[in-house]
Amino acid sequence: MAEKETTAAAKTARRKKEAVYTAEELVAGHKAFGTSPEIVAVALRVAGLDRATKAQAAKVVEEFRHRK
Repeated sequence: MAEKETTAAAKTARRKKEAVYTAEELVAGHKAFGTSPEIVAVALRVAGLDRATKAQAAKVVEEFRHRK
């Protein structure tokens, strides 16, 4: 049980250290998501995000690209 608590604490610490970027910065770095700046901009707008970590943005963009 102590291991799980330590692992959860470690994950929380890592999340706190992740950089948060504005939507404009994420759009400018569209190549990191393998898509056009327009797709990144619309995906973030649809998700209602004006700031996000790179991981959050990648998830939102991927979900947007594969929606049906």
